[in-house]
Amino acid sequence: MRYYWIFDTPALVGHANGTSNRVRAGLLVLLDEPDFQLTVPALCLAEAYQQTPAETHHLLDWLATSPGVVLEPVGDDPREMAALGELIAETGRPGAAHAAHLALAGDGPCIVFTDEQLPAGVLARPA
Repeated sequence: MRYYWIFDTPALVGHANGTSNRVRAGLLVLLDEPDFQLTVPALCLAEAYQQTPAETHHLLDWLATSPGVVLEPVGDDPREMAALGELIAETGRPGAAHAAHLALAGDGPCIVFTDEQLPAGVLARPA
């Protein structure tokens, strides 16, 4: 079984600003655990670039291109975009919605690393 770690915008911003060790911890786990996948949603990465100074962008570049890290694109399936649009409307945050969307669509246990609270029910799987 594969386990998924998804990094939300605040985790990426914390990594770039040096205020969070979550990304580094995830990369260390990845070295020892082949069943883990570290995922960076494209919308979270875009928001992180927007929210951090240019002199820290090399840290985001490095993370997005590190072996074992998967940069997840937004997608091209209209049904998926409709679901993502609903999550964006609910959260008001495109990056958080993309992270939640990936968590809900995953085929295994998932941890979303975030420093912010998402509205209740965003990560609840439909019955």
